[in-house]
Amino acid sequence: MTHGFEAGSEEQFGMMKKFVMDQAKTTKHNKRIHAIWFCIPLNESHRMVTAAEKKFFDQCDTGHVPVIVLLTKTDVLALDAFLELVDDNLSENDAVEGVAEVERRNLKDCFVKVKGWLNELRFPPHDYLAGMDNEGADCTTLLKCTANALSEEGLQQLLISTQQSNLGLCMEFAITK
Repeated sequence: MTHGFEAGSEEQFGMMKKFVMDQAKTTKHNKRIHAIWFCIPLNESHRMVTAAEKKFFDQCDTGHVPVIVLLTKTDVLALDAFLELVDDNLSENDAVEGVAEVERRNLKDCFVKVKGWLNELRFPPHDYLAGMDNEGADCTTLLKCTANALSEEGLQQLLISTQQSNLGLCMEFAITK
């Protein structure tokens, strides 16, 4: 597993791009990147895809390596939902009761917008996930998405076999694959 990074300057972006492209194309399994989780935080109200994110998906050809976009920090959408309901003249109690529904709608809207923006670029992501940081969330959805995105069955089996604590996921892949 490789640690994360953020590309800021042109020099940092160039280094990151070279690393990703080199590691995606190497024939050595222990040096190769097998999947990329690209996190886009939604911690700013009405956030759009940044120029750096667009640049990655427009210039970084990861070849056969799937890129999965994770919309993170989605929990801040609850406050936006609450404020939206209060602005609609609901009492605070009524607003609290309606937050979950508005939060889901806002997350879906963000998801559709981000997907629309990135799918128009030269090297769009393989898949998208949102809301992994909610209370009680685990990595099952991410692992399933990643395993399904891997093109080599051996890599799928290796990923799933390391998830011994997630018996349901292991059984599901044993049956379907």
